[in-house]
Amino acid sequence: DGATQGDGGARSRSGAMAPPPMRFTATVCWALLGGRAWAADLAGDLYRAALVSPHAYALSSLEELDSMIGPQRSAAAVAVMFHERLCHICHSALPEFVDVAKDFKAQGVSMQFAHLECSGFKDAIKSRAHLRGFPSILVFRAREGESAEVSDPSLGLMNQTLQITGDKAFLLRASRVANMAEDRDMLRLKHLGKNGQAVAVDLLDGTAQLAFPVQGGASKAPRVWFPLETLWRPGAAAAPVFRRAEAAKSYEGSWKAKEMTLFFQRMVSPLVVEVTSRASAREAATDERYPAFFFCGQSEVTLGFLEGAAMFQGKVRAFHAKDAEACPVPLPPAAPSERQPSYVVVYAPPGSL
Repeated sequence: DGATQGDGGARSRSGAMAPPPMRFTATVCWALLGGRAWAADLAGDLYRAALVSPHAYALSSLEELDSMIGPQRSAAAVAVMFHERLCHICHSALPEFVDVAKDFKAQGVSMQFAHLECSGFKDAIKSRAHLRGFPSILVFRAREGESAEVSDPSLGLMNQTLQITGDKAFLLRASRVANMAEDRDMLRLKHLGKNGQAVAVDLLDGTAQLAFPVQGGASKAPRVWFPLETLWRPGAAAAPVFRRAEAAKSYEGSWKAKEMTLFFQRMVSPLVVEVTSRASAREAATDERYPAFFFCGQSEVTLGFLEGAAMFQGKVRAFHAKDAEACPVPLPPAAPSERQPSYVVVYAPPGSL
């Protein structure tokens, strides 16, 4: 009349099944833990394979990084991933990055891909490249032309006298595009239209620090950071010393190849497209699901600022209609004695903002 033992477990006198043996529970736990370990091993294997992939150049030092992203870099666009060997997200992100590099190479896209394992100098690389953590990606758009000063890491601006724009709205907007803190706006505006001497230049951020002479010597001269596109050489033609498209753009999406691909494709495409007719402007406004803005006018907004706005917004597309007839909508007529004012026309598809 006692309990009988079988392969399926013990059955009591009442006929109900007793709990399965503890060895079954232990087997399940071992299987789950073993599966996780197998997945971790697979991610590690993919990461190690990506480290030596021929599709993305493996940098080994800060000096090599400078040659890749510094002022002497090639004319092609450059994408650099910064990663760390003990970072689990990096283990999945780097293989995805390398896959994108492989696809771009197969398609003949002019873009260089590189990566740097940062375990040995994390603090130094965070400071040098303005990184918040790992993984991170910085992208530099293709150069549009080599200048005589390209070998100078300060663009020839160090110790030069530069004039700050006199346009208050432009200075404030450019400061936002350059990710400069609002609490320093009043100090920047205090020097609106003045001349200062460049004492530091940061091409990664596209900014320069200017000193303003005061009585008491250079040691007491106030120093203020400005976006480079708001600075001119005194007496030069009305053109900034820098275009925002030359600054680095940090990737902020997911670590999947599909989303990286969309971001890199944007970085190798024109940031600002000129439209020459109303028909082409309207077609450009409706051919994608992302917002588009059109600057209709001449020189009140510089090309550099339009590029900066497009980079800052990420998915927003920018167009420039120099002629009022090329604006996507009819503009209000100007008074006979006035020049046609400038306008910004924004197309925002439903759900895009």
